[in-house]
Amino acid sequence: MITNAPTLDDITVSGGGDLREIAACLRKYGAAVLPGYIEPDQLTRLSAEWDKLRAARNDGNPAIRRVGGDVADYAALDRTAGTKADFPAIEAVFDNDRVRSLVREVVGFPCMLNSEIYATYDVGADRAIADAHFDKTWNLKFMVYLEDIMESGKGAFGVHPGSMGEARRRFREWFDGICRDGAVDVGTDEFYSMPNERLPNNLAPFVEILAPRGSLIIFNTDVYHSGSYLNAGCERRILRAHTYPGERLLGIGDKMPRNSRHYERGEKWEKTGKGFSRFSKEGLGEWGEKMRLRRLSAQASIKSKGVALMNFIRRCLYIPRRVVARLVRR
Repeated sequence: MITNAPTLDDITVSGGGDLREIAACLRKYGAAVLPGYIEPDQLTRLSAEWDKLRAARNDGNPAIRRVGGDVADYAALDRTAGTKADFPAIEAVFDNDRVRSLVREVVGFPCMLNSEIYATYDVGADRAIADAHFDKTWNLKFMVYLEDIMESGKGAFGVHPGSMGEARRRFREWFDGICRDGAVDVGTDEFYSMPNERLPNNLAPFVEILAPRGSLIIFNTDVYHSGSYLNAGCERRILRAHTYPGERLLGIGDKMPRNSRHYERGEKWEKTGKGFSRFSKEGLGEWGEKMRLRRLSAQASIKSKGVALMNFIRRCLYIPRRVVARLVRR
């Protein structure tokens, strides 16, 4: 049993959210809570943009899509698709100098800075919203409560503070056991076999983050986290932003190399305070993967152009049968 286990007070940063205090909380606990961080007027605008995102999720807009499958009905915004002017409040909260300073320290650049925004809507069914887990691909998340969540049963987000080390141990044991040529293929059955949802017995107790509307929660996705119990008839509305390392999101068919931030997962910064460098083994590994993808793209382009050229030549040399028949009759 863990004595002197961290509490909500331990992971809470007050007084406007000093960046050094936020960074200290993230390094030690994997999460930082800033109660009532968003001003009321700004929160009203954020709520309106949450409504706007939700309303557009089925409209066929390539920048806004419905996500969640049969489990949830969420809306996701792709900030890289030229949507900034349409969602000024989201831009102001999730992409500003303070956010960039923190992201530079924790994740490093280049990165996909809060490139995905999720407008989540959960309706209570007398069960937990999501069981405890760490994310398959490492990232830093920013979450805003749009309504008060001040008591249990309202679907509060929560974490097992300081559990990042156990998540990384499990991740690397899994990775090293299945990788080929120093990488794992994303989207395969092996990739989805990652044991990221099996809760260990040696974690600090779960801390339910009870906080007022406008609270900001920042967390490293290697900390075991979950959405807690939501009573029947209750609703939960949240905005959540995701920052991924690198210049593109990993998708089906991509490779997750050992020499990358997806394997290192912020551990060096937590232990030493040193941020990501392009000249580190992770930086060089990510550059190598970028060059590999460029080569594949170039090869595919050359192949496509070659096929098009051959088809053009065939069309030019093709003699219709009726022409051949007339020539024979002559």
